[in-house]
Amino acid sequence: MKAATLSRRERKKRELKERIYRTAVKFFRTKGFEATNIEDITEAVDISRNTFFNYYVGKDRVLHETARRTIAYYEEMLEKELQSPDSVTEKIKRLLVQMGRNIQKEKDFYRTIFIEIMRSQVGLVEEEKGYTTIDELLGALLKQGQEKGEIDGSLDPYQLAEMLTGVYFLTIIHWLNSRRPYSLSGRLNTAADIFLEGCLASD
Repeated sequence: MKAATLSRRERKKRELKERIYRTAVKFFRTKGFEATNIEDITEAVDISRNTFFNYYVGKDRVLHETARRTIAYYEEMLEKELQSPDSVTEKIKRLLVQMGRNIQKEKDFYRTIFIEIMRSQVGLVEEEKGYTTIDELLGALLKQGQEKGEIDGSLDPYQLAEMLTGVYFLTIIHWLNSRRPYSLSGRLNTAADIFLEGCLASD
């Protein structure tokens, strides 16, 4: 009975945390991160400030969680591409273009998210034992390309992954801060072509 009660309590706690998270993100999207205050969130969820702080020490921790989930989504995309029979060129271009399309939909929101990703390094460095970074997954994808004879086998696939990650993030940061309207997915597609041209195996 006690175990069942604890299980129910933990489930309710998780559900409340998710409600807080989703409500906060909704405000970040519509009102902006800086303009959103904790009272906006607590009133919408109908909880006290103390209850909010039981789950998040501040709204920046909600933002960190959003950044972590964004990276986790990218990792899922990479893991899916590792199972695809397509060429590494098709996989990388498809990944970058899809990521670009997602970000283009909510430029202001993703500007805040990417600032947090770069600030906290979430998903870019190893935080705990067994944690898989984006670079490691990209490296595995490029190594797969080497095994198929598509990528130059003399190159370090994990160094290539670091370079591609850098190209990806820098391209996005420039787009997020640019006043000129242009397609992010198109720019990422071009960046992928230039990157791959330098590391494809010779015929």
